[in-house]
Amino acid sequence: MSEQDKKIYKTILVEAIFATDSGFRFAVMQKAYQLEICGCVSRKGSLGKIEAEGNLENMEIFEKWCKNGPVGCKILTYSSEEGDIKNFTTFDMK
Repeated sequence: MSEQDKKIYKTILVEAIFATDSGFRFAVMQKAYQLEICGCVSRKGSLGKIEAEGNLENMEIFEKWCKNGPVGCKILTYSSEEGDIKNFTTFDMK
């Protein structure tokens, strides 16, 4: 397995101003599907939590996108932390 194919896991936390309640979670899920990222997204108030795993290249693209946020969302703070693979098989909204 090449370094690019190696699977990584990250927890991403964003604090943001959201235009709609489910718009953020849906946009994250849609982007994850496009990049073959598995995991989940949840939101409580202004805090969004994303658990994501995928290959290194796609995860870098996904993180860059998450730092900017979807249309209608203004990211105030952003953090990510690498962790152990959880073997997600799909991407879900919680």
